[in-house]
Parts: sequence; structure tokens; C-alpha cells
Amino acid sequence: MRPSLNEISRRGASRRLRRQLMDLLVLLADRAGRVVSREEILQEIWKRRFVAETVLHRSIAELRDSLDDDREHPVFIETIPKRGYRLVAPVLNSTAALVKTRQPSVLVLPFRDLSEKGDQQYFCDGLAEQIINALARVRGLRVIARSSAFRVRREAADLSEIKKLVNVDLVLEGSVRKAGDQIRITVELIDVAGECYMWSECYDRTAGSILDLQGEIALGIVEKLRVELLAHERNGVVKRHTEDVEAHTSYLKGLYYWNQRTREGTRLSRQCFEQAIQQDPGYALPYVALANSYSIAAFYGLAPAGKCFPEARRLAGRALEIDPGLGESQAALGFIAFLYDWDWPASEACFKQALALNPNYSTAYAWYALCLSWAGQPERAADTLERAYVSDPLSPLLATTRGVLLYQQEQYEPACRQFRQVLEVDSDYTLAHAHLSRTLIALGEYDQAVAHATKAAIGLPVALLWAGFAHARAGRRAEAEAILSQMLEAFGKDCFSPVLIGYLYLALHDSERALHWFAEARRLRDPLLPQVRSDPLASEVHSAAEVLTMSPAPERG
Repeated sequence: MRPSLNEISRRGASRRLRRQLMDLLVLLADRAGRVVSREEILQEIWKRRFVAETVLHRSIAELRDSLDDDREHPVFIETIPKRGYRLVAPVLNSTAALVKTRQPSVLVLPFRDLSEKGDQQYFCDGLAEQIINALARVRGLRVIARSSAFRVRREAADLSEIKKLVNVDLVLEGSVRKAGDQIRITVELIDVAGECYMWSECYDRTAGSILDLQGEIALGIVEKLRVELLAHERNGVVKRHTEDVEAHTSYLKGLYYWNQRTREGTRLSRQCFEQAIQQDPGYALPYVALANSYSIAAFYGLAPAGKCFPEARRLAGRALEIDPGLGESQAALGFIAFLYDWDWPASEACFKQALALNPNYSTAYAWYALCLSWAGQPERAADTLERAYVSDPLSPLLATTRGVLLYQQEQYEPACRQFRQVLEVDSDYTLAHAHLSRTLIALGEYDQAVAHATKAAIGLPVALLWAGFAHARAGRRAEAEAILSQMLEAFGKDCFSPVLIGYLYLALHDSERALHWFAEARRLRDPLLPQVRSDPLASEVHSAAEVLTMSPAPERG
């Protein structure tokens, strides 16, 4: 038996089992020689007592077929009439440890808005995200992250399609219906392999009494899975982050706008997060969300680093003061420590602490991997990123980051394939267009690079730099200089990254001016400067140690 592979071998021949059948065989092996009752099997394998016994009978029959066993003259599984089943074959090694270490997995889908006005989608999405975050704090439970879960809702119409997209044991789905001050929330937990309901519950609440809901629902799932919770994990699952319903509502609206990934959505999300903080200054979550919005704006050159990163640090630090167990705050501080402070040891310590507190936080893995790569540790970066895929297998951010790692190792063709796979799913994903453009430049495919940079610039105007770079390398100097003029005009208004200007001068083979702008980037602590050291397109300035040597900031503020 190889439970981790769902595989059995006999006389040199191997056979794969459905996961549920392997769990059933492991259970019988762990109790070898003893009668295991039908009730115990239903409880252990299906996590409920009201599954029809015909499901169990079919599973035992299928398991016997896989073992070439005979019901009348059993070599492996014996039926004990009116009692249950017994494994009669000898077992050389107990598999109890394997049973205990098996990690169940759950997918929480965005809730459906069944309200008459259809105006509760922010609450539906926010409730699902908070249940995901609550479950993510439970060790021994694999929880599919938000980005993958929401993609499944968009692309999968039924359970069979969900199975094709993600490999999970359980799916939680639900609906929200609001009428006046009354809210009804219905949830259903589905066993994917058995295609049957494990649990369903209906919660009737007033709008002013919804703050405990995500904890109640998350605990219901954990109890059905029979996952043993440590005291601090239980506290993390049921923790109420605020007592103010209005602050909670503002935060959920902020998440809704933030996840639209548009400039207008970012502006509205900041307003909502700021409002949540005003409504409850002791509410940690909107501080972290606001900190990340400032960091991301500076990272993409849309706002000045010297203004954004200190404010982001203040906000993330305040969140950590309020709630020292919030992994998201540590991740935010790790991002700042690397990109603005250029303090790699401090950054790594923050990321490690973030993942210790929240081992399913895929964004922390993505940021950590990017920082590892820019710090010259590509193998560790790749390993870290792969760990993120366990909980977020459909994330476009992770997939794009994988392409970036390939690009930095000069594996241009695989990187292009990676970016194109992202765009096959989401043809408007800005980051994939921008990084594909840069990779195509490295391959000498300049016209394609211009096309993708132009598409990226719709959502991220500074991505137009790569169109200018491609024009320059293709010998179209006038077009490149026109884009350079645009970016120089925009600098300090819509573009705040000297690195981007430096790249365009590099493309035009003006190393002197390129180094001037990189030196300016060093003075302003441009968060994109660390990538110059590992970017193949900037190889001609890699020897400029005085410009590209980045020492930690003398002050933090």
C-alpha cells in the first residue's frame, strides 16, 4: 500500500485507487483482524452517519475488485453479517500514522447573492474570503486560496467541472438572501468523491449580528472533518476582529473593490479601508489591506516610494500591534523590508513568521519567492513558489510569477509559454502581458512585444516602457524616443519609478543616462531597482557596483 500515492501493488503490478477507497483500505488495515462497524466506517470515511449504506456496499465491492478478492472466499476483506467488515490479510506495518497525517482539503466558493435587489455581492464575496482565511489558520487542513476559489466559481458549472480544475475533498457553497434587516445564509458542504452532501445549515441573522458567522461556519467544517484543533487555532478560527458592524461592512466593501484590480477599484477600496479604520481604530484587517495598497502602488511605479512605503510600514505595524498573530501584517512588512529597506535578512524573517502564522497565505509565498529570486536565490524561489500552488493552484499571480522566475534564469521559451497559459484563461491580465512583452524582447520578437506592452498599458500605463524598449531594439528610434518623452513628461505625475526611465535609455544604448537614472532610483529607494541586478536585459550595467549596490536604509520611518 502507498496511501500517499493512492496506489496498491500486488505481484509486481500496481493499481491506482480512488482516494476514498484508499482511505477505506487504510482504515481497515489500521484495525486489521477487528470488525469495523458500518457506522464507524461511515463516520470515519464519509464524516457523517446518514449516507445511504448502498454507497458503502458499492465501495467495498469496488475495493474487492481492485484487490482481486472474492466475497464468498475472502483473502482480504470479510463481511461480518449485521456487524461490518474485517481485514483478514496480515498487515506488516500499521498505517495509523498515515491516517493521522492525511491532510483533508476544502474549497470555499463565493456565495450566491439571492437578495431581491442583488446588491449584496460584496458581502457574499467577503464572507467566503473570511471563511477561507479562518480555515487557513488550521494546521492539517489544505484550504484553496481566494483567487483559485473565485476562478472555479467563474469557470465550473457543476461538481464534475470542479474536479477537473482542483483536487479537493470537500466543497463549501452557499447563498445569501437579505430582506430589510434580516439576512438568511445557507451553506452546504459537499463530499466531492461521493458527490453527496455532508452537512448543511441555515443561519438567520439580523444585519447587526453577523460578525460571528464566518467563525461558526468554519468551525462547522472543522468538526465534520474531525480535525483536532489546538486552543490557539480554535481562537484564530472564531476570532472576531471587530465589534463594529459598520466597520466590518466597510472592510468587506473595500475587499470587493480591491479585488477588481482596476485603478478605480483601488481608489474606492482605499476609501472603504480608511472608513473602516475611522469607524473602529482597533480593527487590524483594514490597516493591512491599506498598507498593501500603498506598497503595490509604489511597486508598480504609480506613486512615490518615499511616500508610500513609510506609510505602508506604519499601517502594517499598527495592525501588528493590534493583533500580533496576524500573518498578513508580517508579510506586508517583509515586502517593505526587501523592496524599500533593501534589508534581506529582515525581509526573510518577516516572511517566515508570516507563513508560520498562516501557512496557506499564498500571497506571502509569491512575494517571498520574488524576493528570493531578486536576491539571487532562484532555486529557493522556485521551491517557495511551488509550495504556494498547493493552496492556490489556479492563481494568475502565482502562474505569472513562475514565468518571471523562468525569465530571470534566461529560460525565455518556457517563460513565454507560462505567460501565454495565463492569458488563455484571462486575456486581460495586465501583469502577464507586461512580462510576456519583456520576454519577447529578449527573444527578439519586437513587434509582438509592442503589442503585448500596449495591452498591458491599458491597465498599467508604465508598462508602455516595454513598447519603447522593443521599438529601440528593433531600430525604430523615433518611436522609442516618443515613448521616452511621454514617460519623462509623466515622471513625478503618473510615473514615479526612475528605473523605468533608465531601462529606456538602456534600450537606446545610452548607458551614461541610464546609470544616471539608476543612481536616482538608488537615492529614491525605487523598489524596482533590485530587479535590475537580475534582469538579463540590463546586463550591460550589471558591473556598475556603485549604482546597483543597495544598502539597508539608515532610518525606518
